[in-house]
Amino acid sequence: VKPGLVALDHVARVAGSAGRPVFSFFTADEHALYANNEALPDGAALEREAIAAARRAGADFVISYGAFAVAES
Repeated sequence: VKPGLVALDHVARVAGSAGRPVFSFFTADEHALYANNEALPDGAALEREAIAAARRAGADFVISYGAFAVAES
């Protein structure tokens, strides 16, 4: 399901009825929102929370441009 963050309700609906693995894809724009915003105190923490939200919504896999940044933080 793409874009990841704004479609969490769709992720939950698909995960509940698909019977197959559900992927949530976070676009480059969503990553840029966290990575390049000086107004945010900790962009990596916010991106980590967005990925966790996708998992809580029912995504079996999350694909994100910020995966390496989140893993390193």
